[in-house]
Amino acid sequence: MSRDKRIGLNFFVDDELAECDPLARLLLIGLFSLADQEGILEDRPQKIKALILPYDDCDINALLNQLQEYNFISRDEIDDCKYIQVYDF
Repeated sequence: MSRDKRIGLNFFVDDELAECDPLARLLLIGLFSLADQEGILEDRPQKIKALILPYDDCDINALLNQLQEYNFISRDEIDDCKYIQVYDF
């Protein structure tokens, strides 16, 4: 069974998300697309940047940390593997 990954209108009026950099908001939408059905993906910043923001001059780690600071994602390490969990997935 596939998961519906459409972005609802509430995404665009979220007060917490409005505090984030516009590129962080775009990155979050991209993370929805990259994550598996549980909202998990490998925390590989260079690959994530290449897939989601290839033409933007930005610090992808800073944007990911900003999303974590506002509790949209968590960045964790398990058995030497780094993962991102996208919340409210």
